Amino acid sequence: MKKQLTSFLQELIDNGYRQMGEVVFSPGLPEQKFAYRLCHYRDAGSHAARITQSFYQPEDALTIALYDERGDFRPLKTAPTLKRGWAMELKDIKELQQALDFFYPALLGVFFADQKNQLKTNNLRETVNRQSGMYRIVSQISNAEADQLAASICCSKSQCLRTVLWSIDDACRPAQLPSEKLNPQYNQSQAEYRAIPLLCFEVCNLFIARSRQWMRQKQETKQEAPQLV
Repeated sequence: MKKQLTSFLQELIDNGYRQMGEVVFSPGLPEQKFAYRLCHYRDAGSHAARITQSFYQPEDALTIALYDERGDFRPLKTAPTLKRGWAMELKDIKELQQALDFFYPALLGVFFADQKNQLKTNNLRETVNRQSGMYRIVSQISNAEADQLAASICCSKSQCLRTVLWSIDDACRPAQLPSEKLNPQYNQSQAEYRAIPLLCFEVCNLFIARSRQWMRQKQETKQEAPQLV
């Protein structure tokens, strides 16, 4: 599988892909000692002077991705909170693949499966109906409530850079999300580079947890669903 992903990544690069999430990667020149250079997309090009740290191993991505600019832990790796000011120089395509997988675990493989028509998406109803115990209450959420939650939790500008593929049920896509959020060809960071999409094929644990909070508060107050913060 690793060899397949390496070949797939090389094919993407040959087709002009230069970004994944907030990470931009560019091939090195023949006279340079590295094959690929990575940095935050906001530090690329004319903003390269902002770079103050250099890294040379794919494992360094784990350190870079751990905390945001303020030093706070990043529990969601696809959040648009990757810190700036760093550059990484890697020796070959295998190291590039490893680094991208450290920044965005398993998501290159998810895109590979999607391109091979092997990616199964699960709608929200399928996911919440699997919940048990303390999360069983989530199955009671309405389509309208789920739609409102998606607009808050999935926002690319402030919450998550994934492209939403899942629907609420068989006939209902999240209507309050912009159409670009549902389009894998759209760069969710709004940068100019062609980007490998971070595909979201079912609602995440964060969505389930927030849904539970929503339904518990609604149940306790016995009023209309609370406004999102």
